[in-house]
Amino acid sequence: LANCSECSVYRQTVGQNPINEIGENFNSLMLAVREKEELLATANDELKDQYAELEILHKQAREMADTDLLTGLWNHVHFQHHLRWEVDRACRQHKPLSLIMLDLDHFKTINDRFGHQKGDEVLRCVGKLLRNKISEGGYTARYGGEEFMVVLPETTSGEAMITADRLRSLMKEVAHEVELPENAVSASFGVGDLPDCASDADSLISAADTALLFAKRCGRDRVVYFRDLSGAELEDGDVERLYSRLEGASLQT
Repeated sequence: LANCSECSVYRQTVGQNPINEIGENFNSLMLAVREKEELLATANDELKDQYAELEILHKQAREMADTDLLTGLWNHVHFQHHLRWEVDRACRQHKPLSLIMLDLDHFKTINDRFGHQKGDEVLRCVGKLLRNKISEGGYTARYGGEEFMVVLPETTSGEAMITADRLRSLMKEVAHEVELPENAVSASFGVGDLPDCASDADSLISAADTALLFAKRCGRDRVVYFRDLSGAELEDGDVERLYSRLEGASLQT
């Protein structure tokens, strides 16, 4: 624009009329402004696209940090945060919340007899089973080793027991899928719930864990509800009497 007045074509067009010269300068300025606006709009669109890509990458990185790489389920840290959020919500809304803790029976034997790769196949298959069989709204996580957690919002203990027993019966499918003998894969389940078994996240985990412990002590491959342990003698050496007390309340094969 600064050199327009030196152009012979420009000078012939404008002549000596200053009004024409001002008009041409204004038109040239507006043209330059529009070009700059178009460049800025293009740059803004590119920045928006790059920001969207960064958001996707950030979300993927966050999910990878919260995901158990072997099973594809949420990991222990994510579970702890999620359970506390669910407990807070259940308490605010005065709604039930159930927690299922499951542990694969004799998992060390699978690793020892068939190899750790086969053990990893079993864990992956259990992770897939939980993802596929837990309905929308439920939450699944690998708690550690061969232990898994299932969080069931707005679910009573009775409904959770049915879900747990259904999962227990499906362990035979896991054995079949990984080409192991049918009786090689089984799991024990402990169930706890709000508000009957606990008042916060830590006590809910403790309730499910305690129920799972007694499922193991009473023969494995079964489901135990924490409240069914109420009043039972828990000292060592009294497993048979405890089992007879639980047998009527727990879901059996």
